[in-house]
Amino acid sequence: MTGSETLELAAFREDQVPDQVGIYLDYARRGLLLRSAREGLLRFVPSLQKGSTELAAQAETRESARRRLARLVGVTPQQLAFTSNTTTAIALLAQSVSWAPGDRVLVAPDEVASNRLPWLALESRGVVVEELPSRAGRLVLEDLARVCRERPPRWAALSLVSLSTGQLRPVREALDILHAVGAKVCVDVAQGIGVLRLPERLRGVAAVVGCGRKWLCGPPEVGFLALNTEDLSPISAGMCSLEAHGALRPGAGAWEGGVEPVLALVGLEASLETLGRLSGDTVEAAALHNAEVLRSLLGDRAKALPAEERSPIVWVQTREPVDPKELVARGLVVRPRGLETRVSAHAWSTLAELEQAAAILTRL
Repeated sequence: MTGSETLELAAFREDQVPDQVGIYLDYARRGLLLRSAREGLLRFVPSLQKGSTELAAQAETRESARRRLARLVGVTPQQLAFTSNTTTAIALLAQSVSWAPGDRVLVAPDEVASNRLPWLALESRGVVVEELPSRAGRLVLEDLARVCRERPPRWAALSLVSLSTGQLRPVREALDILHAVGAKVCVDVAQGIGVLRLPERLRGVAAVVGCGRKWLCGPPEVGFLALNTEDLSPISAGMCSLEAHGALRPGAGAWEGGVEPVLALVGLEASLETLGRLSGDTVEAAALHNAEVLRSLLGDRAKALPAEERSPIVWVQTREPVDPKELVARGLVVRPRGLETRVSAHAWSTLAELEQAAAILTRL
């Protein structure tokens, strides 16, 4: 991190990040709505009183958000559809494949429910769903290679960053293994978009899903489904999936279905525009640096991961279960779970915040 980059992030924080909740280190669950997004929402609300006369302007905002989001993912705008959330995006994808009995889906270890249940629902159609062995929640390439040799999948599902461990999955290497047996891959980037650079990591991925309410600091809830494969068929159609003459829209637009969440898209577009003023390299480097600083401050209380697998998410071991309300009362917002607590600092989190958080957590 250069001095100018540090100053740039400090200025961004001063201008955009609200400070009503103390030390906020829970971006993996929900980001703080940027001031520009809040202002955009407030400016937009009066237009709702003008009914259909504002539909064209709303469509322009939606398409601007689509272009900005597609650029972050590394796809064209025509390849990206908006959904109500990440879970819906995965479910739409899973149900859009023309499955045959005996087809196999491989799921990475310890995925969140939203990236397991939509695939498990396919078992009623004769699809075999297998989860890779859990090595303390890590995706291990040797396990993946062995399963692909013995039981090649048709599709595989994994997160770029594991919410349960903080592992930055070895996606590029995993893609090489899966593509070698003809498998297509869906990557959930909800814990990466807005904090990690994606296009190079996702090259060759058939489907990408995610949302805007976490590291992108947009309002809840907008999800997305980006498609880089053509052998899919939408399971339903709605107003947003049809052209004016009634035909399905080309590309991923056919998956959009009913009326879009206009308010959420307005806020997301404002967040995307504002975050776009920062260099993606700067944001990623600063967030990963903050995670390393936190690990250093926590010592052996931080959950161990190989250096190349570390992400902005750090898990902290505690001696006993922690009440999140107690932490909030101390001015710290993180995510306790049993004897572990998840800490997720963004690029603009400060050294003072990390030091105070570590001081609180190491006493628990």
